[in-house]
Parts: sequence; C-alpha cells; structure tokens
Amino acid sequence: MDSKCVVNGAVGGFLAGAALIVLFFFYDLARGVPLATPTFLASAVFGNEGPLEVPAQVAIYTVAHFIVLTLLGIVAALLIEAARLPRNLLVGTAYGLCACTLVFYAAPEEIRAA
Repeated sequence: MDSKCVVNGAVGGFLAGAALIVLFFFYDLARGVPLATPTFLASAVFGNEGPLEVPAQVAIYTVAHFIVLTLLGIVAALLIEAARLPRNLLVGTAYGLCACTLVFYAAPEEIRAA
C-alpha cells in the first residue's frame, strides 16, 4: 500500500465532500431555505426526537459527512491502484456514481421517498 495513494485518495474524498456541501448550500439558498439539505439529512440520521439540538446535529452530520467521503476516497484510490486502472476523471466519476447508487439503494425507504 502506497502512502501517496492513501493521501491522494483522502484529499480527493475530502474535496468531493466539500463540493457536495457547496453544491447543496447554493441549491438550498436558491430555493430560499438555507441549510435545508443538511438539516434534513441530520434529522434522518439522528431522528427528529434526538437528544441534540438541530444545529449540533447538523454540525455532527457535517463532520461525519467529511469522514465518510474521505474514507471513500481512500478506498477508491486503493481499488483503482489494485486494479491497475488509469488514474483519470472518467474512472473516478464511474466509482463515484457506483458508490452513490449503492448508498441510495441501501438507504431505508423513508429516506428514498423524501
């Protein structure tokens, strides 16, 4: 396992997480409901009756979001290296779409229906 590969995967995953946050921030802003997406996702993860207030849930969810996407970036980099695939945007995009599809179909029906 190459440490440069792990670092590159972590940076790629972190940047993907940042891109998603920025994308949904501007999407929510255009709809006139800032932070609606992270609030919805945090309440889906923690439940509406959680012990924490909504801002704390959103903050914890955001940290978890970055951790998960950083780990997914590392896994992607290691898989791409192990399969000896070329390191380019097409391969990364294909991996990202497959990972998102798997997460979507693994999610509970209540989350997918929302």
